[in-house]
Amino acid sequence: MRYQTITQAFKEIVESHKAGIRFFTGLESEAVTDNNENYPLVVLVPTDFTLSLDNSLKDNNKTWNIELQVQELLSDQSTVQEKNEALDRTGEYLKDIVLQFVTVYGDDYDVTYGNLTETLDFVTESQPAFVPFIDEGDGVTGWQVTFSIKEGVNQDMCHLPDMFN
Repeated sequence: MRYQTITQAFKEIVESHKAGIRFFTGLESEAVTDNNENYPLVVLVPTDFTLSLDNSLKDNNKTWNIELQVQELLSDQSTVQEKNEALDRTGEYLKDIVLQFVTVYGDDYDVTYGNLTETLDFVTESQPAFVPFIDEGDGVTGWQVTFSIKEGVNQDMCHLPDMFN
């Protein structure tokens, strides 16, 4: 699985959500402006992965660590009730997105980015940990989640001989 494939999968999920959520990955400072039209915003923090080097090629040994945030911008005059409602909304959005990714995209789902189609095949390695974050002076409130996925056994290393002289 490639980074762009994971990114494209999340982009498809976010853009198909009926809430009109905006998707972004990369440096958060490049995505966010003070304009409320840019929210709610889903940020896929660029993922990292671990690769086990135990010489066992019968199972794939690549684990991706996923971190997503759903953010909403509140005004300085937002009440406690409005902040709680924003937390409810963003929490539900994030739950929807993660469940769609794990249940639909994780089981042999084809994702196309550019002219390359790749089949996603993974199992969830860790239970998603959903954590709220509250306005810390910038007006942004929402939830973040972290979890890990391990590439499935349908992935193989047969491309390696073609990659080297």
